[in-house]
Amino acid sequence: MSTPSAAPDASECRYTVLPHVPGAAGNRIIGALYAIAAIVLVWRAIQSRKGWPWVLPIGAAASAAGFFIRPMMDPCDFSVGLYVGQQLVILVSPCAFLAFNYMLYKRLMLAVDPQLATAENRNVKSPYSFLPPLKVSRIFVWSDGITFFLQCSAGGLMAGKKPNMIDLGNKIFLVAVILMAVSYALFFSLAVVAHSRLGAEHSQSQRFHAVLRKLFLCLYFSSTFIMVRSIYRIAEFALGRDGVLASNEIYLFVLDALPLIFAISIWALFWPINMIDEIAQERYADVPMAQKPLSHGAYA
Repeated sequence: MSTPSAAPDASECRYTVLPHVPGAAGNRIIGALYAIAAIVLVWRAIQSRKGWPWVLPIGAAASAAGFFIRPMMDPCDFSVGLYVGQQLVILVSPCAFLAFNYMLYKRLMLAVDPQLATAENRNVKSPYSFLPPLKVSRIFVWSDGITFFLQCSAGGLMAGKKPNMIDLGNKIFLVAVILMAVSYALFFSLAVVAHSRLGAEHSQSQRFHAVLRKLFLCLYFSSTFIMVRSIYRIAEFALGRDGVLASNEIYLFVLDALPLIFAISIWALFWPINMIDEIAQERYADVPMAQKPLSHGAYA
């Protein structure tokens, strides 16, 4: 990836809010990596024949588009449309990656807890989760939806020409990314607790525990890189647009784009739906077929 150019002197440009000149090579490489991940994940989603996994390839494709757009921006011929477009897809599309992990958790709980498959309402509790599993996706997706709204509002302010509005937009972005990080940290702890409680069930087969451990390790891998990206974004907006993180594009590549590519690529390599199917089969090996949650498409 090429080292980004320094920001041009303000007197050379009509108007710009860009803290640096986007490098063509680096952005295109990142865009290509996201595009490759999106293609593989589309193939995985088609194979699964389910609707919910599509959030992952759609988010990856949106991120690819954002990085392909970045080199088109000229700080000396600033386009509000291009700026807002790339900002939104790069900053907001990761919400899709988080949503995939939330929905994955819900379907794992459905696979291991039979009472959830026949529950008449979403408030049913599970011994494996300190939040009602059927409400996990809704709780965290709504949380991310609020931060999405805040980031959209902040992006509009930062595209304006008034320095005080740009500063306000930066502060709103900071609040949004902090809230998103706290929300995902709570989800991360939810997964750790569920893994611990399920791992304590010694009555299950060795194969059950082996696949369960593999799935949670993949989730931890994905979540760790999501948290790395969240911490970077918090630091970036805390330092401001003139800070070292915002003014040097290499940090965007190394601490934002690549961690998220790692976070979603783990699912391209180890498709979680296959693991959940195997966990359910081991869990209900001695249960009549008609009574198995899998036979009723409980987590389709």
